[in-house]
Amino acid sequence: MGDSDYLELLKVAGKYSCNLILSGDERQLTSIERGGMFGVFANWFGSYELNNIRRQGR
Repeated sequence: MGDSDYLELLKVAGKYSCNLILSGDERQLTSIERGGMFGVFANWFGSYELNNIRRQGR
């Protein structure tokens, strides 16, 4: 997600007093436009890493 998209999301969340929970992987490829805010947010606010992945079978 590019920085301008994050900015728009934060504006809307602020306008409506929402909390945001962001999910992603900062090691994935960056967007076409300037990005990197996910990693910055993870450093500023902390993050959790899921290591035990469970998939539901049919």
